[in-house]
Amino acid sequence: MKKIISHNNEVEFIGFGYRLGAVILDSIFFNLLAIPISIILFFQNLISFEDGLNIDIGISVLFPLNIFITLGFWYYIYATPGKRLVNSQIVNFKTGQPAAVWRLIVRYIGYYISMIPLFFGFIWIAFDKNKRGFHDYIAGTAVIADKNIRPLNEEERKYYNPCIKNTPIEWVAN
Repeated sequence: MKKIISHNNEVEFIGFGYRLGAVILDSIFFNLLAIPISIILFFQNLISFEDGLNIDIGISVLFPLNIFITLGFWYYIYATPGKRLVNSQIVNFKTGQPAAVWRLIVRYIGYYISMIPLFFGFIWIAFDKNKRGFHDYIAGTAVIADKNIRPLNEEERKYYNPCIKNTPIEWVAN
């Protein structure tokens, strides 16, 4: 079961520069993970460097692996390793709680929509007041700083209302 989280009065949205840094760190992480998998596929004679890399094997093995690893990180630790290193996490924009699985899947699909045209959906993060890309708008998510998150104590749990009606814009205004 996911932990219930509470926000401080001010929420800090993570901007373009930090999110770009997180993507670069994640790319390094995933590529380091892909190297041993590629070596295993090579020794199983599933890929050959003489004929060039068999793209079908790469797509059928590495692409789904990337999807499951990314969604797993998003669901279990609320961020990819790169986002964790820049102290951020993905939340439901309206409630501030961890995003539901279906939102995370929609967010992942939204990444591809954000790439069209010329990664404009990602560049939009730099200009948006809540630092949200097209994929965040499509999925109803936001990326906020970890310092805004703290576990609820036992006294707060008694009064917790899971249907928070404030949006992060109102949190910032408080």
